[in-house]
Amino acid sequence: MEELAPHVGVLFRHIDALLLYASRDDDAAQLLEELVLYLPYFAPKLDALGPHLMLLRPHINRLLPVLPNVAPYADRFAPYVAVSANADVLLFYFGWVFRVPILPKLLLNTPGFPRLCSFCARRLPRWPVRGRTARYVCEWEECDVSAEAEKYEKVRETSFIANAKRYYAAGRLSIDDADAENVQSAVREAMGRKRAAREWSRYRRQEARERERASRSPMELIDSE
Repeated sequence: MEELAPHVGVLFRHIDALLLYASRDDDAAQLLEELVLYLPYFAPKLDALGPHLMLLRPHINRLLPVLPNVAPYADRFAPYVAVSANADVLLFYFGWVFRVPILPKLLLNTPGFPRLCSFCARRLPRWPVRGRTARYVCEWEECDVSAEAEKYEKVRETSFIANAKRYYAAGRLSIDDADAENVQSAVREAMGRKRAAREWSRYRRQEARERERASRSPMELIDSE
């Protein structure tokens, strides 16, 4: 508890999401007991990792056995929310990696590895893991850019910014009511200032295209396709 004392403020800011890990399953007490061991490590990084908390909760039991390997590198995965949302899929296909000595540390230290995991998380077949729910690409706002935006971006990306807005808008009417200062701080913490500026620029362009698309009539949309 003494180790947690310096982080009481940040833990309190994220209390709603953290309580998800203590109140869902019958084995919640045991789960919480195991996760508390990692709080001194994760607490200082929660502003950046907070948007991952709700996405990880359904997969936490699968993740726990490999958490000792992954935890030291968690901040490298902060910009890639698709990894957390599809952790079950990644572990189904690549969980064997963690049983090979040295290989986990080697891969987790490799430049570009988190981006590769994000790419795989969005494209690997989900049906062996999720069965009938495999067609649900994601359950959070702006998981993927729309087909219209994809014509411009040429790639499908997940949006850390959209997830940060959703996370900091908990209990409010819409994600646009999210606390702007907290969202901006989380994005900077996760990505660094330069990359955060680029991501904000792209996100705003995407929003503008979506607003333009929403304002057009059905006939105009058909004519444009």
